[in-house]
Amino acid sequence: MDINDTQAMEKYRQKKEEYDDVVNQMRANYQARVDAYLNADMVFEKGFISFVAVSESGRTACHFDDAWLYDFSKNYEPYVSVYLA
Repeated sequence: MDINDTQAMEKYRQKKEEYDDVVNQMRANYQARVDAYLNADMVFEKGFISFVAVSESGRTACHFDDAWLYDFSKNYEPYVSVYLA
């Protein structure tokens, strides 16, 4: 890229600004979910199981051929586990 090409540099600056806005929005959304998780009432009915997936980068397909079930009754630290096949 020619740093003297002002048109190309302006286009890059605009794209970078759009990218930064998306990253900041994703970080804010993630932090809101973490805060909600940490402040949630964690008493569920017997047998309650859930799964949440979020994508802001296009089309996503999830495939499960194996699953794990964790016992959180011993006050484990919260964590996020991701499995990519």
